[in-house]
Amino acid sequence: MESEISDRGDQEADAADFDLDGDQDLILEDEFRWLEFVTDEPPTFVEHDLFGREFNALAAVALDVNSDGRPDVVSSFGGNSNLINWHQNVPGDPLVFLERPVYQEDGWQSHILKGGDFDGDGDQDILSWNTDLQSFRERLVWHENNGSGQSFTPQVIYEIDGSGQTAIVFEPGDLDDDDDLDFFVSVPATETL
Repeated sequence: MESEISDRGDQEADAADFDLDGDQDLILEDEFRWLEFVTDEPPTFVEHDLFGREFNALAAVALDVNSDGRPDVVSSFGGNSNLINWHQNVPGDPLVFLERPVYQEDGWQSHILKGGDFDGDGDQDILSWNTDLQSFRERLVWHENNGSGQSFTPQVIYEIDGSGQTAIVFEPGDLDDDDDLDFFVSVPATETL
């Protein structure tokens, strides 16, 4: 069965049970809104503003940043100053998402965000794929969660000279079966994986 939930087909969506009612809701990254799943037949969603900021939206992903069992949202905004925030999911009716800072750097934009426990310390870290708006240099940045989302330590772990060719595929996973989280990046401009 097919159900149209947005008339914009060029955006990514992520699923999580934001309201903890047992079914998967959606977040649409380019519009910064979440869609509450309410009925099966036919599939029906109720639209909610996520945090009232839609300008220069670049990416959004669901991730339990503060390890409280409730999925939060990590987002990036563009413009002249790259801004990554996490939005704490606070229970209530309606849900409230409180904005918390992760990272800011002038002249860069974060086009892709992914999450995972990359250092094995039990909390969720953030990976971002960033582009320098002047030189088009590309880099992968690991934002180490220093505990419950209170602060993050950014570390550049991969960097290339770019030509504005943002990574097409960028995924975490245990690639070598050693029980820790790895990642792979596909960059078309360099024909590398």
